[in-house]
This record gives sequence, structure tokens and C-alpha cells, in this order.
Amino acid sequence: MDSLSSQQPGSGIRVVVVDDDPVFLRTLHRVLKLRGFTVQGFGSFAEASSRGDLMDCDAILADVNLGQENGIDTCTAARRDGFAGAILMVSGLRDIGTRVRSFEEAHADDYLIKPLEIEDLVARIRAAVRARRAGHEDRARSGGPPATEFGAFRLDPGSEGVWAGRHLVRLAPLRYKLLALLVAQQGTPLPLARIAWLVQGGVRTSSATENLLWQLKEELGAGRDLYERTREGVALSPYPPSLAKHWTT
Repeated sequence: MDSLSSQQPGSGIRVVVVDDDPVFLRTLHRVLKLRGFTVQGFGSFAEASSRGDLMDCDAILADVNLGQENGIDTCTAARRDGFAGAILMVSGLRDIGTRVRSFEEAHADDYLIKPLEIEDLVARIRAAVRARRAGHEDRARSGGPPATEFGAFRLDPGSEGVWAGRHLVRLAPLRYKLLALLVAQQGTPLPLARIAWLVQGGVRTSSATENLLWQLKEELGAGRDLYERTREGVALSPYPPSLAKHWTT
């Protein structure tokens, strides 16, 4: 059984938490451990590097401001050193510049604003780890390109179109890019922030990304069942009933 599908939400997921607030660190360590995560908590990246399994964990959950350290800079260094797991930046800062740096420089998978809601945090850690693992598996498949088929959908890269069953739809470039990303995920949910970064090329409001999802739905002539939505994000439904006429006739 996939470890991410087991009863305990965090079963099999190793998380390193780096935060210089000892109360926050202890609280997060306790609640994540109760949900099945294997957790190591540290007050700095220097401590995590010397005492922890920083480079071997599945996810790093790091505060942006760490006293004399900068969380974005240290996560960027971890990426340069080969860290391929998920990175989730945590901060009380809402400014767009900090978010952009997190995604652009540290290649963060998500950006969370304090105070955290624990069930949302658990879902977003799982989603980021799923997406990273899916990417590793895709690259391992004979070094081939990302998947171009999922359920009833078959991409036609030459025309930027998609076959939904027997029905060919040519899409606008940005909407084709969105669909190609969702097909490549093979049903693995992605957070809206990650979709925005990979498709729209930067940080966007959730409403802007929702609008793009709506445009794709309309262009395909599908209903709301085109997407499967969970706490972890948005995934493509392999056989949405609203498009059933295209593969049943």
C-alpha cells in the first residue's frame, strides 16, 4: 500500500522542522508526530545540518526568519547541495516579494502564513511530498518525457490540443499548459500555489488560478467534475461524467 494512502496521514513521511521559536517548534513537533509523521525539530539550519537528517528527509518545513539565518537562503543552499524533497516555507510575512523569493530561489513547493491550521498543514505537506515523489517516478521511467495520457484524456502536443475520448479540442496555450501539468500528475493533487508557479510563471492569487481552472473547464465543455478537489489541492478527474458522451458514443 502507498504510504501516503495509509490510515495515519503522515505515515512514512520524514519531516525536518526549522524554527527559532521554541514554543512553536515543540507544538508542531508534537502535533505532527501524533499524526504519524517522523519529525525532527531544530532551532537553526546549522543545528539541523550537524545533528539531523536534513538532506535525507521527505520535507523541510522552515521559517523564513531564523534570527541570524535566512530560511530562504538556507533552503536555496540545500537545493544547490542536491536536496530533492519538498520545501514548505512558513512565515508571518504576507509580502509578495518574500513569497516570490521562496518559490524562485529556494524552489519551494508551498508558502504558509502563520498562524497555521494543523489539518491544512498536514494536507499541504502530503500534497508537496506526493508531487515530488510523482516527479521522481516520472523522471525514472527510462528518462522519458512526462505522461501524455490520463484516463480519457490524450494530449496532442503538436497542435496544443487534447483528445477527450473521440473529441479533439484545441486549447489556448496557457490552458494547454495547465492541462498538461494535470495529466502529468496522473491524479496526484497539486496545491493552487504550486499550479500558479508552474503554469502562470509566478505567484498569483488563488482567485486568479481558480479562474484559469474555470477557463479550462469551459473550453473543454466540462462540468465541475473535471477536477477532484481535496485538502491537498486539485487533480484531474480521469473520466468526468460531464464528458462521458465523448467516449460512450
